[in-house]
Amino acid sequence: MQHIKKPPKNFTVNFIAIRELIMPTRYLKQGICDSESIDQLSPLAETLYYRLLVNVDDFGRIDSRLPVIRARCFPLKDFTTKKIKELLRELADSTLVILYRSGDCDYIQFNKWCNKPRAVNSLFPECDTDAIQLYADVNGTPTNLPV
Repeated sequence: MQHIKKPPKNFTVNFIAIRELIMPTRYLKQGICDSESIDQLSPLAETLYYRLLVNVDDFGRIDSRLPVIRARCFPLKDFTTKKIKELLRELADSTLVILYRSGDCDYIQFNKWCNKPRAVNSLFPECDTDAIQLYADVNGTPTNLPV
């Protein structure tokens, strides 16, 4: 049986600092309560919006692959990828988020992202002039439109 060494007497653990390294702090602003864009969302799309909000990186970006969104935002719910796609389309139609493609991957960028990033670089590529905005028409056929 191995002995576990005791920490030195002056050893302290700063749990707040550890939590800050692991999980970014997001503050919801009062404006979400009277936002017309948010108010026009269906209740489920609004829920997805808030759940995305706590999962995006410091630059307001996240991977938009449907299984990833489902796993990160609704880990305990049984939503189909079709339902997640409908909700993402609703968020994009409301202009709260931008769905875009960079290279071979799809991403989400929050519009009006005002948080001061703590990170130096985003985990995901910027939505720039080289990116393609993804938009689905009423038939659900994806169309790539330059941003």
